[in-house]
Amino acid sequence: MQIAVRGEGPTDMGRNNGGVFQEGPMVTIIRNLACYHNLIEWCFGGVKEGVVTFKLIEKGEIENSKEERKKMVVRGAKERGMLTKKFFRHAEAFASIAKMMEADMAIFFTDADKESWEERYRSIKEGLKLGGFEKTGVPMVPNKISEAWLLCCDNPAQNCVKLESLPTGDESHPKNPKRMIKDMGKDPYQIASECDPNLIDMPSFNRFRDDFTDAVNAYCNWMICE
Repeated sequence: MQIAVRGEGPTDMGRNNGGVFQEGPMVTIIRNLACYHNLIEWCFGGVKEGVVTFKLIEKGEIENSKEERKKMVVRGAKERGMLTKKFFRHAEAFASIAKMMEADMAIFFTDADKESWEERYRSIKEGLKLGGFEKTGVPMVPNKISEAWLLCCDNPAQNCVKLESLPTGDESHPKNPKRMIKDMGKDPYQIASECDPNLIDMPSFNRFRDDFTDAVNAYCNWMICE
């Protein structure tokens, strides 16, 4: 099984280094999901090595494809009322590349940043659908940034919902999620490796986990995750 992924940089989905994909913290979190373990156990008989590979599609490649497919994408965007949504076009281009390389699932990561999380999520979902991943396309959109997820991951017993409203513009702010992680003396890779993401309870992560569950069930054509 091949899972195509798109990210913002090495501290979320990872990076390609000399043709080798170095997985980032968000991929580690995916691998720690109970549904991912069910995928390995029930679809591949528990064989862990090599049965699921992640392929990072670079942003530059997506940008080039987006320009080549601009007329069709704009038409699709107009039909869905998303003519001005750049992430709709970006997600469609990413999904189209993933489809050409015969990926089985496509996971599109981006922070919501200052945009409405619901709007960014919806535009990506529609773009993945237009690009050929209606059932196995998964938006991975933290509200507002992935460090909020990591803070919850580090201490899931806290009220994680409040982490989605922390200030993110000024990284020197003591309540900025990136600053908070730095002050803890940890890095995103360490937190992700020690994380049980099944304990995270915050709206944007719950939506991602539900979408991933639906995608795995669709791929396996069997309700292996609930």
